[in-house]
Amino acid sequence: MKQSYERYEKSLAQKRDIRDSRALWEEVFAEDSKEFLDYYYCWIAPHNKMETRRHAGDLVSMIHWNPYILKNGNMLWKSYYLVAVATKKEFRHRGYMAGQLRDGFRRFYREEIPFLFLMPANKDIYLPFDFRFIYDKTEVELLSPADWTCRKGELTGKRAGETDYGQLAEFQERQLSRRYGIFTRRTEEYLRRMQAECESEGGALECMYEGERLVGCFSWWGSEEEIEVREWIMDETWEDLEHRNEAMALLCRMLPECQKVKVAASGWMGEKRPAIMGRIIHLPSFLQGFHSKTPISVRLQVEDSFIPENHGTFLWNLGPGETEVVKLPETSMAEMEPTEIGGEIGDLFQWLSGYLPAECCSQLWMTESGKKKAQEIEILSGVFLNEIV
Repeated sequence: MKQSYERYEKSLAQKRDIRDSRALWEEVFAEDSKEFLDYYYCWIAPHNKMETRRHAGDLVSMIHWNPYILKNGNMLWKSYYLVAVATKKEFRHRGYMAGQLRDGFRRFYREEIPFLFLMPANKDIYLPFDFRFIYDKTEVELLSPADWTCRKGELTGKRAGETDYGQLAEFQERQLSRRYGIFTRRTEEYLRRMQAECESEGGALECMYEGERLVGCFSWWGSEEEIEVREWIMDETWEDLEHRNEAMALLCRMLPECQKVKVAASGWMGEKRPAIMGRIIHLPSFLQGFHSKTPISVRLQVEDSFIPENHGTFLWNLGPGETEVVKLPETSMAEMEPTEIGGEIGDLFQWLSGYLPAECCSQLWMTESGKKKAQEIEILSGVFLNEIV
């Protein structure tokens, strides 16, 4: 009976947080439309986790942790995307956000979450908490969309509907697997939610066909002043310059008339800019996602100021098959075998994610034997986390 009442109280508290968090969101992020928030509080908020702080009963600070499933080769990782990190103006600089982040780190370490990610409004807020950039968004601006005309007419397009989501999910996973080591898992439910999100801002998820064959897709939202093509994924046979121009022509025909179009393409065109930061949470789970060409054993020293369990020396056994991670007990310097790779946890993430080469990570070091073993480690071919809230 007591457990039932506790679950009831928890449910009431969650509903109150959802209700009050929207008011705080509207106050802090006034640029977000009512339609977008209607979508978010229908599709996302009831299923996420929140860290909140109250003062005299009023919600004054919050972080939303939105759950995602990520693909890392054949592995599926659960992760969380931090959004709506907000504090009422008069309650800022009191340590609310720092406390919520620490609480989240402890919670998600217990859940063995490999890493968290976010899209920062200001990177300097998150750098002290060991978040580092792991994904660059590619973007190109079409200054004169009306100049693009369809020459060959090989492609046709239509808005994605219920009967398309299954095929579209398979297509996206296949194409993203070609380029990236980690990306958000694409399912029918994921694409339904993407469609609802785009529609909240006047946009849509669209499909491109060559005859009856699906060869591309893109999602967009915006207004008469500016449209943002949020994600554009093409089949590998349509990535050469001639085919790309043809696809661009169809895209422009499918979009409403506007003054400017910004296109985010999935790695095959545009200029890069840092977009998504991440932070390792449960280090053993993260390291178990890596393999090496031949069996090796690495003594790894990690510095983590916020998660004590991640701080220390680990024996990392890798091979073509299973990976084992064991934290070693503290010993005296005389008893300690030399570590081969070490550094701050943020730099370790940037290297292993494929975002930066090891020599560009200023707080990462390797001995000569460590450098040889590092060459055997199959680091990720990049990360694709093009989520926008």
